[in-house]
This record gives sequence, structure tokens and C-alpha cells, in this order.
Amino acid sequence: MKLFTSISSLVVATAAVLATGSTALAQSASIDLRESHQSVHTMVGGDYLGNLVSVANPGSGLATLQWRYTHPAAGIHTVVDIDLTLPLHRVGYVLALSSDQFLVAGRRHTGPGSFTGHLALVQLDFATQGMAVLSSADVAGVDPTDLSYDPLGGDLFLLDAGARRLMVSPWAGSGAVPTLFTQVADYTTEPALVLPQYAVLRSRNLASGALLFDANKVRYTRYFEAGGQWYADTNLWAASLAAPLVTRDRVFVPRNRPFDVDVFGPAAFPMALEFSAEGQVDTTVTLTTPSQTISPFAATGQPGAFGHLGSTTVGDLDFRSCVRYGLPQGQSFFPMGEMTCDMYGPFAGRQNMTVMAEVLPHATSGTNLGTAVTGELWIAFRDSSGNDPVTINGDSALLSPLLQLPFDLAAGTLPLDISFEMPTIDASLVGAVVLFQVVLTDGSQWAYTDVFGLEIRPSDPWDLSSNP
Repeated sequence: MKLFTSISSLVVATAAVLATGSTALAQSASIDLRESHQSVHTMVGGDYLGNLVSVANPGSGLATLQWRYTHPAAGIHTVVDIDLTLPLHRVGYVLALSSDQFLVAGRRHTGPGSFTGHLALVQLDFATQGMAVLSSADVAGVDPTDLSYDPLGGDLFLLDAGARRLMVSPWAGSGAVPTLFTQVADYTTEPALVLPQYAVLRSRNLASGALLFDANKVRYTRYFEAGGQWYADTNLWAASLAAPLVTRDRVFVPRNRPFDVDVFGPAAFPMALEFSAEGQVDTTVTLTTPSQTISPFAATGQPGAFGHLGSTTVGDLDFRSCVRYGLPQGQSFFPMGEMTCDMYGPFAGRQNMTVMAEVLPHATSGTNLGTAVTGELWIAFRDSSGNDPVTINGDSALLSPLLQLPFDLAAGTLPLDISFEMPTIDASLVGAVVLFQVVLTDGSQWAYTDVFGLEIRPSDPWDLSSNP
């Protein structure tokens, strides 16, 4: 009964969110389907222990940069929170320039289907325990989800997820933030940019340019400038692997069905790896090929467990488990990506947990979403007998929803990311498994994602107060 009382509270809270109207829902449409949706930087500076986290502000809809820290040397052992609201509806990335300066990139919605990018240079003041914006500016027509600064070449690289391209602008790393960027590469020549929300930018130590990693975070292309022209080195990544690495394209691993992994680097097969996760006995997995399907988890444990696959001589694959049912359907109408959420997942007291899906480019109509469509986010819970309310028919899975949250998608450019911020999660829901699915329709055709689920945990896995 307590569970259903909490679910009822969730319905009321969600209704309050929806009551703000379509404008607020449009603002919640995310630029960012990155599984590490919230940007986090762990810092040790001036005897401070803490991190910098981007969160959404439920009041204004604008994003908040939150500095959470302890200061044991000064006798401060409880977590102190300092907030700074930015003119963004979603932070795409936070780039650490030094121990006290950070460049924040994101997107602000300016109307149905329209937006502007934004950059803000933020300073932390360890003496006064404050934050301030040193410089900020809009970057028109750009949807930034990643940044990399090259101090050797004096360039700021930006990943524009909307147009699926890599951009660059000269910048000294201080002073006024840049507003004019030029294109270095796009999805027609760079495979990592086909699904840019899973790509990652990094600087290259001791050499100029930037490294653009694809979804498995192993393969990358080095982009660098010489003689006024940009070049792409696609071979450097393989030569730099001194030991084998186990990887996959997603952080979340389904515990109720097989999943694929890849091995890169100088590997010898067969390869014995330790498969370890919360709530289950460690097992040994033997790989015989560079790409292999792994059997599902043991029956024990809950979706959302943290685990790893690796050994002392092989780079680990770190993951979180989940449950998944079916495959995205309606590909001839609107191709859909997998349902997912940010890497923190649900836990008691959490505000603004983000669940996400994506509409992918169409095989015939390409990147153009010519007409507006409507959709719903479906939410349900595992029952007391341990059964998930899912109907499976071949590769198709449909959730029997307890909640159906409507939204509209304006015409625009694909891929289009969709995200929803959940109300505060009640502590009485701890231990419940919550399931999500997104459904789209134009009135005659339907498309829907797979069903994705996680257990609601009792606390934040990255809580500084329990792990100072």
C-alpha cells in the first residue's frame, strides 16, 4: 500500500510538471542523450574535496551549476552546496580548464523547434566559496554537447550534435568566450558523428589538435591543423593500445538478455575475464573472438547494479545493469533509438532524473522531420510478484503504463533527442523497479522504443556525504 501511495504522489507531482504547459515541455526536450548526461568533475583543490555538477532548475527550467564540496582541513565535513544558474535549459558539457576555471556549454530553447547554443566561463573562488561567470555568449545555430581545449594550437573544439559536426574556434583559454566557429568535419566523413550524442572529445597531451572518440570510447580520429588545412589521422588509436581493452557502445548492460562486447588491442584468445556485479557471485567469462555475445546475468541482483568485466591484464569494461524488453519499432515511420537514462539513475530524494530516447535519421527522408508529431512517455512498475507489465511479441515489447505523459515534437532536424525530468523520487519507492517507454504517432502510424527499467536505489552512488 505504501508503494501505491508513493506512486500516487508521483502522479500528482508529474501532473504539476505538465500543468506548466507545452512551453515547459519544449524546454525539457533535451539536447543531450549522453548516458553521462550530467557533467561531473571531481576536484581536489585548496584542501577542498568535491565536485562540480550540472543539474536542471525545476523552477525556471534553466540549468544550475552546483559546486558540492567538503573542506576537512577547515573542519567542514558535511557537504556544502553552492549554486549558479546559467541561461541554459540543458548543459551539454563542462570542460575543466584549471582547478578553478570551467567552460560550460549547452543549449537554450528560444521557441518551438528553435534554440541557440551558449558558452559560459565560470570561476570558482576557494577563498569566498563562491562561483562567478567571467564571460558568456550565445553561439547561434550550434547544439554543443562536448568541448575540448587545445592549449598548444590555441583552439577550442566543439561537438555540435544538432548538425552532427565538429567545430573549432581560436581561443586563448581565457578572456571572452568565442562565438564564431568553423566546421572541421561532419557525419558524412566521420563515423563517430553519425550518432554524435555517443561521441566524446578529448585533447591530446603533448600534441596539438583534438581526439574524437566513437561510442565504444576506444577508436578515435585525431584532428589537427597544418599549413592552414585540417587533417584526420584514423590510425593513431590502434598503434597507441599497449594492452587489450574490453568495451561496448553503451554504459547500461541488459541483465535479462545477452549483450555484445568488443576487444581492441593486442589480445590473445581464448581470454578469461572476471564478470562481477553487485548482488551476484563473481563468474569467469571466456572470450574466443574480438566481438562476442555474453550470456545474461545470474538471476540474483537487481537492475541498476554496478559491475565490471576484465582482468589484471585487460582493461575493464565498467557498466550498470538494466532490464530491456524488445527492440525499437516503427522504423519505416520514425526510426527510434534505445530508451535510456542518465548514469546516476533513480534513487530516493533525487530531483530531475532524466530519461531519454531519440528519433534517428530516416532511410528515405533523411534528417528532415517535416511535420510535428505527438508522443507519450509511458511509466510502470514491477509488481510485487517480480513480474514486469510488458507484452512481448517477437522483437516488439509494449509496456502496460501506469502513467502516460504526453508531449509534442515540432518539425526540425534529425536526430532529435527527447528527454524528461522526473519529479522528486519518494524514499518509500526504494527497491521498486521502474520501467519506461516512449511512443510516437502522427495519427495513423506508430513508433516506439524498447522498454527500459532500473531499480530505485536508497541513495546517490556518488554522494559525497557517504563517500567524502
